[in-house]
Amino acid sequence: MTSFILFKNSTDVSINKTICTKTGEAEAYKAAARLFKERKVACHEYIIIRKDIAHIYHPRVYTNMFSCIPALGGAPWIFDLKG
Repeated sequence: MTSFILFKNSTDVSINKTICTKTGEAEAYKAAARLFKERKVACHEYIIIRKDIAHIYHPRVYTNMFSCIPALGGAPWIFDLKG
């Protein structure tokens, strides 16, 4: 399984952006970052990047997988669904 889980990093804010750029998911990362900012999500921010998807309709970049971010409601948010 080739996946990355990106957490908010207070010591070097460029690390997550670099990972997303190198995995080809920079635009999806920017969309997720905008959503967090718009919804004023301050803690437990995370973004999952999956590079080993089995089907073209499986999510590649998403967050709130377990509905653990109250400001995002009770469902996962998908930022890069190929198809």
